[in-house]
Amino acid sequence: MYHANIFCGKKELGIGIECYLGPNSPSVKKLPTQEFFQWLKNSMRLEYLKRDALSAWIISNYIPDNSTSVVENMIRWGKIIYLVERCLPEDDQNYLLRYSKEKFNWAEKNERLIWKYLVNEQLLFSKNDRDISFLINEGPFTIGLPEKSPDRLGQYIGWKMVHDYMEEHENTSLKDLVNTPYNSILQTYNCED
Repeated sequence: MYHANIFCGKKELGIGIECYLGPNSPSVKKLPTQEFFQWLKNSMRLEYLKRDALSAWIISNYIPDNSTSVVENMIRWGKIIYLVERCLPEDDQNYLLRYSKEKFNWAEKNERLIWKYLVNEQLLFSKNDRDISFLINEGPFTIGLPEKSPDRLGQYIGWKMVHDYMEEHENTSLKDLVNTPYNSILQTYNCED
């Protein structure tokens, strides 16, 4: 229990429903804090089930993980989130990123700061697993940035990159986007807008 939110294959979808009971559920409250930190419990919300199921399906069937660098992982996740967004056009952007409105607003206001950090620390082309983990994976915040920052800011910037690319190449189909190389998407990103 509590080890996988979603399992997805070509024809099946398994949901670890216990991962969506909510942080105030008696079962979730009883989870040991040394293994299940409060930030992790706070993310166990039913409202994310639809988004997570769709993301898992996209990952399993369209965008497998063959990324080796930070920027490749960022853009891979940017594509995943963009596809989820296109499938759920009425949903708030913060929901698509699994952020509270406050965390999403922080990311929006600090996009240049995040980009400057990635460039100045020469993280974009890093193949270090730790760098990738700090920027892509869940956590209490994005390590290397202020503690009030949301986690997974690499995914957020990847999503912004994909948005810039799709705005500049508006005739690109979703199928073509999936197959677009990361360097083509990286070249269109401009956080100065």
